[in-house]
Amino acid sequence: MNNNNVDGFRRGLQKVTGAIQSSKPMNAISSGFISLMIVMMAGAIFTLIDAIPIDAYQAFLENTGLKAITSIPINVTMNLMALFVVFSIAHKMAEQYEKDGFSAGFIALMSFFALLPFTDMGPMIGLPMEILVIPTQWLGAGGVFVSIVVALTSARIYAFILDKKIYIKMPAGVPPVIEKSFAAVVPAIIILAIMLTVRFLFSFTEQGSMFAFIFSVVQQPLTGFAGASIPVAVVAILMIHILWFFGIHGGMVVMSLLMPIFTPLAIENLNAFQAGAEIPNMITSGTMMNFGMVTGSGITIGLVVAMLRAKSARYRTLGRLGIIPGICGINEPLIFGTPIILNLKFAIPFIAMPTLVMLIGLLLTSWGILPNHNGVGTPLGTPVIVMGFLTGGWRVALFQAAICVVSYFSYLPFFKKADAEAAAQEADAAKANETEV
Repeated sequence: MNNNNVDGFRRGLQKVTGAIQSSKPMNAISSGFISLMIVMMAGAIFTLIDAIPIDAYQAFLENTGLKAITSIPINVTMNLMALFVVFSIAHKMAEQYEKDGFSAGFIALMSFFALLPFTDMGPMIGLPMEILVIPTQWLGAGGVFVSIVVALTSARIYAFILDKKIYIKMPAGVPPVIEKSFAAVVPAIIILAIMLTVRFLFSFTEQGSMFAFIFSVVQQPLTGFAGASIPVAVVAILMIHILWFFGIHGGMVVMSLLMPIFTPLAIENLNAFQAGAEIPNMITSGTMMNFGMVTGSGITIGLVVAMLRAKSARYRTLGRLGIIPGICGINEPLIFGTPIILNLKFAIPFIAMPTLVMLIGLLLTSWGILPNHNGVGTPLGTPVIVMGFLTGGWRVALFQAAICVVSYFSYLPFFKKADAEAAAQEADAAKANETEV
């Protein structure tokens, strides 16, 4: 492939991925989910504390009454994820249009509740009065898709109304906070009326509500397919690394598309893990991180280790600088410092090895040799093997150790050639300096 063809292909990819990354809805979804990491991490860590599968530990929690306390965090984090999602994404969507994010977030939250099919508990408990309760099944994983749709739609309508200057205008000198609040009143009323109309129309469907309709017609089939589809995950990892090779952050592009699908799957797994039940979904975002992107895109930990014994000073220095971050899954300095981008010397191991690792990991999982990911979200910087143990037990930890070994031997022959060339260049440069002196 000559340079002109490479440049042309790269520009074509950049146009496509640039369109995705510059898309306001995709940006809002991606940044909205990133903002929710604090909720996901807190819920996952406390779930791990609550669900440690040691009989003596569980007996201690039960006997001391602590079990009732340690089970609370997941109920106020992951089991309310749809509420956090609708506010966060609407906030980010409004900011894309340079509008007040908090007002958009509150309007989206109000819209979400307006669409919820409340349940009348009065007749069920024998009371002659209406007692409306919120069905919690739609506040967690079951309502995530609706929350995304509501957030994007309500925030876009909110921005459109303000752009058309349909709002209450306050006199000069009014504090900005008050001005923003009054400006959001008219959009809130219009959006609420639209959402109530939507609720009324969905009441005529077989499912009876927008939540049940989207869950049964869209979310359940889509997440069910993605949660068990090995080709989807393998192709996703392949695309991530092809994009990275051409200088495009593949993880941000691909995962922003898959996050709305994988998040409900991870929540379902986490709930099952806490309950001690069988973990249902084979593929989540955690599976991608545990297998195809462990130690970072390209699984470059083996390359860093090889660099520690490099003949060239350049690569030895890069290896020393990159070893600790690499163990903790932070390898962007290595990708740009080697460089790996548009470097044909490392294209084969960088693209092919993570794709094969992902395929092997999923096959082992489908055969029952490796367990499903438990839904625990490990913080950025969690070391390899430790990450595997927290999210899948000793078997995943052992598999990650094997991945590190495979990574080393995959990169080694390619690195030796690059290292020899770099060492020769350094020797030539040293001789030239001696000649000048």
